[in-house]
Amino acid sequence: MSGIFGFINFDGTPIDRSILERMKDRVTPLGPDEQNLYIHENVGFGHTLSRILNESAREHQPLVWDEVVITAYARLDDRSGLISALKSAGRDVHSDDPDVDLILHAYFVWGRQCVAHLSGDFVFAIWDGRQQQFFAARDQMGTHPFNYAFVENTLIFSNEMMAIRQHPAVSMKLDEYAIADFLLFGGFFWFDRRLTIFSDIRMLEAAHQLTADHGSVQTERYWQLPYDEPMLRYRTEQEYADHFLDLFKITLKDRARTDRVVVSMSGGLDSTSIAAMLSQLVQQGEITTQVSAVVGEVLAHSRVDIVCLDRETTLGKESRVDPRSRAEVEQRCARRSNAQHELSEGRACPAIRGHRGDLPYVLRACGRSAQVLEFRIGHCGGQHVGAAAVWAVDGTRRHMK
Repeated sequence: MSGIFGFINFDGTPIDRSILERMKDRVTPLGPDEQNLYIHENVGFGHTLSRILNESAREHQPLVWDEVVITAYARLDDRSGLISALKSAGRDVHSDDPDVDLILHAYFVWGRQCVAHLSGDFVFAIWDGRQQQFFAARDQMGTHPFNYAFVENTLIFSNEMMAIRQHPAVSMKLDEYAIADFLLFGGFFWFDRRLTIFSDIRMLEAAHQLTADHGSVQTERYWQLPYDEPMLRYRTEQEYADHFLDLFKITLKDRARTDRVVVSMSGGLDSTSIAAMLSQLVQQGEITTQVSAVVGEVLAHSRVDIVCLDRETTLGKESRVDPRSRAEVEQRCARRSNAQHELSEGRACPAIRGHRGDLPYVLRACGRSAQVLEFRIGHCGGQHVGAAAVWAVDGTRRHMK
């Protein structure tokens, strides 16, 4: 992720660059590729960039257009729809524009209502010098944090809380309510979702926007989960599955805008589905991303590695299973459940199978010529073993038991 930070002195005091530099040092690990500051009179913005997306090769922040400056960490979904809407509004936008450029275009077209046209993962802050107003927003799901403090007529913000503490006006006083909430419930969610452990620092809630000018800060919700929309009804289960599959593909394509994707394989339903579907999208030419999947920590450090999913290499071709790890898994299962195990090559895909009562379990990893990535949900001696296989590499759905 990238780092965003800055502060505005609403009393007109010039920015102390040394404070901004200290804030930058705290968030540089979030953005090692490029670090920049913007200082103009009483406004100081900063950004540390991690070049992950294809479009980020042309990205430079903070971005300044016509007295409006923005710093953002964003990965937008449905870029084509947003670009089409911006072009219809008369903006000169291009398909390879960085996400931060599209957000600023949207702000120039729709003002603070721009968030209604954005989807994806984002936090951003804008200073509009024309109106002398600060504006910030956090995405609908609250994927990334946005922290702020308003003390002594100064607004300090960042997506890294410790950066805000670099400002001398921010005290180290703890928030007792937040600490109590943490000790009682394990998180700052029950008493007040805006709380942080420090009394001066607040969290902007998911799907909220913030505006600030001389002497005041206001937050408001800009999006609400549409509970009142009619339920989607299909006649058959297959229609539900097809609809989900379409949305699943769109979601993955939105997130594969990079040269390489590595899927961390837990052995669960989600990660295995993602890896197999990405492989299908590559093979069909819908994305050009090189996809790698790595599986680790299966049954107490037994390792199975699955690597190199790309256009020329099928999922199983360069996959490998360490025989020692497979033997270790078998031994652990035997010790835990006293089950009878069968090592089957089925389609050159070695599997360890067993039963715990009526509940079957299978630990499967692709062999050299295998075309199926499969893990099934099960338990072994009361321990969670793996997950469920869902897709063959060609994208066909498999029956799950």
